[in-house]
Amino acid sequence: MKVVAAFFGIVVLLMPAPGVSAPATRDFDAVFSPDGRTIAFVHAVGSVASVDLVDSDGSHRRTLVPRVWPEHLAWSPDGGSIAYDNDGGIWRVDLGTGTPVRLTPDDPTQDGSWQPSWSPDGTTIAYSRYQTCFRCTTIWLINSDGTSPRQIYDTFQARRPTFSPDGTRLAISLANDLVIDLDGHPVVGGGGAYTIWSPLGAYVAYTGNGLWIHNLHTGVVRRLTQGIDAQIAWSPDGTWIAGGVRRSVTLVRARDGSHLTKLPASEIRGGVPSFSHGLVVYTHTGECGIDIAHEDGTRARRLTRAC
Repeated sequence: MKVVAAFFGIVVLLMPAPGVSAPATRDFDAVFSPDGRTIAFVHAVGSVASVDLVDSDGSHRRTLVPRVWPEHLAWSPDGGSIAYDNDGGIWRVDLGTGTPVRLTPDDPTQDGSWQPSWSPDGTTIAYSRYQTCFRCTTIWLINSDGTSPRQIYDTFQARRPTFSPDGTRLAISLANDLVIDLDGHPVVGGGGAYTIWSPLGAYVAYTGNGLWIHNLHTGVVRRLTQGIDAQIAWSPDGTWIAGGVRRSVTLVRARDGSHLTKLPASEIRGGVPSFSHGLVVYTHTGECGIDIAHEDGTRARRLTRAC
């Protein structure tokens, strides 16, 4: 970029120093609020990031928490707070105050907490935490006010806990089980790289050499599609599942695996897609912004432009 300056009528071209470039700007990890009106996401400029908000029509963009670098954002069920992981701990910020509060202990022996997930009643947050061995993670619960942290499940690489719609169980990933109860006892065995609940909790979907559906009532397991293998999300109406095929975000019908559709200019490495009220938000190619489309993949448009 060159800048033009004038001194005493003489025009001077100011050129950037060789090899100097502007810090990379990126937007990623977009998540709908429960009412679908607001989208939270991570905005990064070089090594500095923030939690930002934007209305679902692309207006009223604002920064909620500056100078943080979370990997996962989770809205409270009432939409009044966001939990996120940062600096080795789980944090909560209430939208009314904008003041971040660390929930997990600020203790070097307790670092490595991430991937928060709220219970449906808003009283509890589940998260995974690194242990002392390489890549070992366990599942913990903590009250949403930061009291009573407790470990409930200790199995190699157990991650991404997600509450069932009725709040009585957790789906987990990269473990020996797909579903556990809140005391950590196995409910459904197996293992998936990514595991999620259906909207009513009758099924879990998981990835592992394709996308699979497990019927919790009958025990029947079927492979929905071979292609989707990462970062999956289920639409609230139960119609669609979105996930990663190579680097793109792809949609498939949850009923029969049909209509495998790649979302245009999408980047699955920018975070799990998020559904709400017939819409889906996801990261643009190269994490250059947040895009939104109808949940069937049509009428895609940009919400933010980062690069």
